[in-house]
Amino acid sequence: MRKITLIQKFSLLCLVVLVLFGIVSGWIITTSLECNILDRSKKVTASIVSQGVQHEFTAVDLITPKVGSEFDAFAERVKHLSLGPDIVRIKVWNKGQVVVWSDEKRLVGQRFPDNEELKGALNGEVTSEISTLKKSEQKFERQFKRLLELYVPIRFNGKTDIETVFEIYQNLDHLYADISHLKLIVWTSVISGFVFLYLILFGIVWHASRHIEAQTKEIVQSEERYRSLVRSAHDGIVAIDRKGKVILFNEAAVKMFGYSPEEVIGQPLTMLLPEQYITKHIGGVSRFFETGETTLIGKTIEMEGSRRDGEPIA
Repeated sequence: MRKITLIQKFSLLCLVVLVLFGIVSGWIITTSLECNILDRSKKVTASIVSQGVQHEFTAVDLITPKVGSEFDAFAERVKHLSLGPDIVRIKVWNKGQVVVWSDEKRLVGQRFPDNEELKGALNGEVTSEISTLKKSEQKFERQFKRLLELYVPIRFNGKTDIETVFEIYQNLDHLYADISHLKLIVWTSVISGFVFLYLILFGIVWHASRHIEAQTKEIVQSEERYRSLVRSAHDGIVAIDRKGKVILFNEAAVKMFGYSPEEVIGQPLTMLLPEQYITKHIGGVSRFFETGETTLIGKTIEMEGSRRDGEPIA
């Protein structure tokens, strides 16, 4: 099975992280954007409605349901409210939750006590929802796909009590078309940004990986040259680690001691020493690795070794 390289591991991990982070970031940005645009639209529409109604009507005009000739006269006055082309329906409520006027004449005079948004507006709050058009008073609006249902409390002459609520239905098709366009721009920017970031990081890691590979190759070649020199040396060469175990045993040492490399490597050096040198050797190796002090490094000394058959080597 092919081993996965460092650059491949990074590429996969970086790609997964950036994709997940990009999706989360894009979702947060676009969701916030949509909420902010809708909130701004609600505030602007509510302000226009409140100012227009207070300019065109009095509190007395909005108390009792408009029937007969009053309905048409009230409709003419409503036309003076410049609310824009996306306003598709208007309802006027009194504090008894009765429809005072609506552009759908059949709703006038009816009472809908279960309308929670209306209750909130009568308490002085501008309430709204993206209407699903499932309420009983919305049976005449179901030809629309998506409407912003906005309840605007009206205060006259600085009074704190709410006598009237204007309910505005705004068609959101044009607004959502603009939101979709902005979302497309955001997603394009986010994706482009993360792709650019990925390419930069990939380039950095690729360059570092190539540098590491070159250094590793050089070290391996150097070690191989060293091993070749050691293996081909005419003198016996034995190397040990800090625990005194053999880690290198060249061909000349094989001929000298009569052991194969497999028999010696990983074993204590003491197996190659006569008995009278073992204690001194163990003490000297321990002292060197513990303190760094030695009386032998940098000096040539002569001592005996022990062949496989026990014959001493001078």
